[in-house]
Amino acid sequence: MTEVEIETPIYPTENQEKISEMIKTLFPSIEIEIHEDEGKKLLKAYGDKKSLEKLRERIWEQKILDTSRSVLTRNRENNETEFSINKQTAVVNKINFKESDILGTIDIKIKEEAPEELDKTIDWIAPETEEGKPIEK
Repeated sequence: MTEVEIETPIYPTENQEKISEMIKTLFPSIEIEIHEDEGKKLLKAYGDKKSLEKLRERIWEQKILDTSRSVLTRNRENNETEFSINKQTAVVNKINFKESDILGTIDIKIKEEAPEELDKTIDWIAPETEEGKPIEK
């Protein structure tokens, strides 16, 4: 079973509702929680494979399968993969992978029960390609 966890800080200059709406646009079936600690806000969200459908759709529409696959497979450990996308580009419904950004990132973790399940999820999001076209397996 796929588990998805998302985190992003909400800075004092940002509108909490707009950040929540942006997350819901990219991950429609995600459940959002706002945590506050010492005046700092953090959006945490939880979902399943269904919550990744819009992200997958954007990756395919932007034709960034190879880049996405390299990011998804780079940080694999314990049947999970972690990656970050740029918050500023996500506001306009675009995917741009980032390691860190002064304006903030949206950190995404995908967990599976077994390595082969993680491989299937990665293949579903961003399959291997040949000359830019997904390879049928």
